[in-house]
Amino acid sequence: MAFALGFAFTFRSPKKVAKEFDVKSLLILYALVGLVALVALVVEQVISPYVAPVASGTQPYTAAFFGAVSAVISNVPATQLVLSTAHVTPHVAPTLAVDAGLAGNIDPISSFANLLALLMVKRSGLPIRKAIFLQLLIGLVVFLPAAL
Repeated sequence: MAFALGFAFTFRSPKKVAKEFDVKSLLILYALVGLVALVALVVEQVISPYVAPVASGTQPYTAAFFGAVSAVISNVPATQLVLSTAHVTPHVAPTLAVDAGLAGNIDPISSFANLLALLMVKRSGLPIRKAIFLQLLIGLVVFLPAAL
């Protein structure tokens, strides 16, 4: 629904929304988050020592964790991993949300939304390498304050 609303609020015609809305990608993201939740339950004892400092909001560890794990499995599944294996208190949740959100801007893999954006860049005929370079540069600059 969020993707559809995003397209609608950019005042695109319903025909363009249907063309750009990628149901397959959304289903892949749901499957990945579900898989991470299941795997986290199975290996909880092994990863708990690494996730516990993240759940407490310990910096710069939390930012480094999200930066590294997001680069491997994307930021939403990384957040699901933390939520599945540790108790996150309400006062720490905004810190985790910022760290995970900013970590998602570093490279195309770190956020599923970045992959969708690159797909749109490709469809528009724009240079993908330039988009990836700009994303890496801006993503790193914006992510650095998250470690503080």
